[in-house]
Amino acid sequence: SDNKDLRLARPDEWPCTPKELPRRLKALEFYDGAPLRSAKAVKADALAIDRIARAHKGVSRTAGSSVSHSRSLVVEMDSLGFRAVVRSSSHSKMTNVIAEQNREMQSAYDHDTAFFRDDLRGDEECARRAGERAVALLGARPIPTQVMPVIFDRQMSGVLLRMFFGAINAQLVYRKSTFLLERLCTPVFRPEVTIVDEPHLPRRLRSGLYDREHVAMKPRMLVEQGVPTMWVANIEHGAKIGIASTGHASGHANLSML
Repeated sequence: SDNKDLRLARPDEWPCTPKELPRRLKALEFYDGAPLRSAKAVKADALAIDRIARAHKGVSRTAGSSVSHSRSLVVEMDSLGFRAVVRSSSHSKMTNVIAEQNREMQSAYDHDTAFFRDDLRGDEECARRAGERAVALLGARPIPTQVMPVIFDRQMSGVLLRMFFGAINAQLVYRKSTFLLERLCTPVFRPEVTIVDEPHLPRRLRSGLYDREHVAMKPRMLVEQGVPTMWVANIEHGAKIGIASTGHASGHANLSML
């Protein structure tokens, strides 16, 4: 490539030596070791969730429910000697319900995915969340244009965190297209707000030891007491703004607000 900023991660940027990787990957608990479940058993689970969801007060019917179970094996290597074998399992469930009142209909869904089946929300909890969301939408009405405080539903918390993460991405900084361009190390949130990115939490879907460029992923404090502390970058865009990769070529890990 003619782009001098495109390159492979050097061994000193890896999380550890290839020999140490299997032990450290195992500690993240991506794989439950359970045999694949039969199609009959998975279908029975989906039908059970659907029955529970249809029984929720205010729900007239469902638009569908599903359950899945899969396993995968990924082998990664590059010309500098990086090599890793990642085995993982996946369990998920979802239900989509329709609530009806006075000829008005509203729909909502709930879903959950985990490496271990035992970590999934229960069927009753999944159905309850979907049902409550759909019923709560009934009777919604427009309001006049006006200035007023905005309260975000808890469902929006992940969206807001991801929007912030996107705004501190080195690619947008390089293009000067982020609204936080001049706000690094200046207060943006209330002082009570601290945001961290933690990649090494066991059984979490966004956890990992390295990003797609094989750069080590490390715990990062992105906001401390309301102040953004850093830009996030892959190798290429970090080089363009004069910083090293922060291990975010695959995006964020597990964002949380403390």
